[in-house]
Amino acid sequence: MVAAICLALPAVASATDYWAAHGGSGGCTSASDPCNLPTAVTNAIQTGDRVIVESTGGDFSLGSTLTISHAIDFGGAPGQAAPTINSTASTALLNNNDGATFHDFRLLNPVGNPTLQSSAGGTFDRIFVSGGFDACDLSGPGTIAMRNSVCWGNSFNGGALEQLPPTSGTSTVILRNVTAEATGDHSVGIYVIGSSNAVATIDAANTIGRGTNFDVEAQQYTGGSAHLTFSNSSYALRLDAGGASITPEGTNGNQTAAPQFANFAAGDFHEVAGSPTIDAGVPLGDIGSLDLDRTERIQPSCVGGAGTPDIGAYEIAPPVPSAACSKFTIGELKRNKKKGTAKLTVTVPGAGRLVASGKGLKKTSESASVAGNVVLKLKASGKAKRKLNDAGKAKLKIKLSWAPTGNTAASQTDKVKLKKR
Repeated sequence: MVAAICLALPAVASATDYWAAHGGSGGCTSASDPCNLPTAVTNAIQTGDRVIVESTGGDFSLGSTLTISHAIDFGGAPGQAAPTINSTASTALLNNNDGATFHDFRLLNPVGNPTLQSSAGGTFDRIFVSGGFDACDLSGPGTIAMRNSVCWGNSFNGGALEQLPPTSGTSTVILRNVTAEATGDHSVGIYVIGSSNAVATIDAANTIGRGTNFDVEAQQYTGGSAHLTFSNSSYALRLDAGGASITPEGTNGNQTAAPQFANFAAGDFHEVAGSPTIDAGVPLGDIGSLDLDRTERIQPSCVGGAGTPDIGAYEIAPPVPSAACSKFTIGELKRNKKKGTAKLTVTVPGAGRLVASGKGLKKTSESASVAGNVVLKLKASGKAKRKLNDAGKAKLKIKLSWAPTGNTAASQTDKVKLKKR
């Protein structure tokens, strides 16, 4: 007979939410009983615990580094504006855990060196980071992902986003729809250094990198390697030294024309109409569904048009003035010789109204709610109709007028021949 042996397994602690608010002094257990931010972080030690940061009580002010050492979720409260965390510590937020996730907050530090530092892997989504010397330092081993975020370095000789990995191992940073702007004198937007035996790689798509000295920079020293790979991104001035590699500007869908921002000097990096970054991104599966403002990430420039992501942290919302919305293409003409009419196919970029008019043509129009083909039925009138009936054919010069919803109207002329019999 075999005796059954039962082992008592330790209970697995369930994840807990810890609520933090400016001036909070409660038990952290709910939105109505919040504690202060350092206390909430200290309590969140189990994998999956959440530190929910409220904004309704006002901005946070911290004088020491906020250190994350566990695989927790740290972010703004659902349904509230992104909270603002002001810090005077050299490093405002330090992540030491590969499984930690961060989202939906503003982290500001006028003396940041850096303001945000990740010395391990981690995921950052929809955050705004402002620093003095450096804003974002993503230098941990393993893989760090950042998307739909702003890193703004605004001091002399500083940087917006840097990767300075340890002396050995592999460090990979994935950037998707990130705006890395360094506005101080002699500054760099994105830079990476590979030294000793470290392999440092940044994989960036739909990303803006701009600085006053260099937009993007990669340095490689003996034994190490450094690589900056860009697609559908915005940068012009690059420096690759010591064998380091950077995707050449203007290739692989990248653009060199400067983005147009609402207020560059003040750190408002929302796009404005006419910016070359609008609809210039690529719809990768890992860019996320929301931009930094929590609006839809992929929006069409034309109402009812096909959606394409912008480059950078923000997505401009239609309708905005766009020449693309005024363009339409005249397609195939199919004649009905029995009736002496024709159907003209026109391809439009979105919602709007298409009108065909001209001497000898019965005016006709059709509306479109989405991008695609619009079919206009053409009928002769007046002398052209009589000529069609008598001679069996009539040549017409018609005007096609396209009025896109929320955008500038445009017109084209076309010559058509109607036949009967």
